[in-house]
Amino acid sequence: MTILLDTESVVKTFDEEMKNNILAACEEVSIALTRIEEQKEHIKDIKDRVKEEFKLDPKLFFKIAKTMHNASFQNERKVNEDFQLLYETLTNDEQ
Repeated sequence: MTILLDTESVVKTFDEEMKNNILAACEEVSIALTRIEEQKEHIKDIKDRVKEEFKLDPKLFFKIAKTMHNASFQNERKVNEDFQLLYETLTNDEQ
């Protein structure tokens, strides 16, 4: 649930120290977002390298890497089995 604040009355309570603290927090977030962007670019470079060197589909490679990171192979297997069962049931396709 989102609580809407009366922004006008809230900002009236800000003193200089509060404003500076909020601006500092915004700067921290900006720095963190820059790091995230850099890491996303790094991941893209790795995916491109794996595609070039090993001819692997980047999406498949990333799914494997993410599954390893999350230690969620058994869950991924179950989701895929459930998908296959549901698909075959709905389409009467048992290839």
